[in-house]
Amino acid sequence: MAAWNFAPVNSRVPESTVVRNDDMGASLALLMKNLKEKMSPPGENARTELPRRRP
Repeated sequence: MAAWNFAPVNSRVPESTVVRNDDMGASLALLMKNLKEKMSPPGENARTELPRRRP
C-alpha cells in the first residue's frame, strides 16, 4: 500500500506502507519562482526568496 500525504503533519501508518510527504506550499512557491525566471527578460534578475519550511 502507498499514501501521498499533502497535510502539514506526518501520518502514522503501518510499516509496510510507503508514504510520500509533500508540502504543497513549498512546491507552489518553487513553481512560481521557476515561472517568474522563465518569463523575465534576459539579463533581468528574477530571483525571489522561498518561504521557510515548517519543522
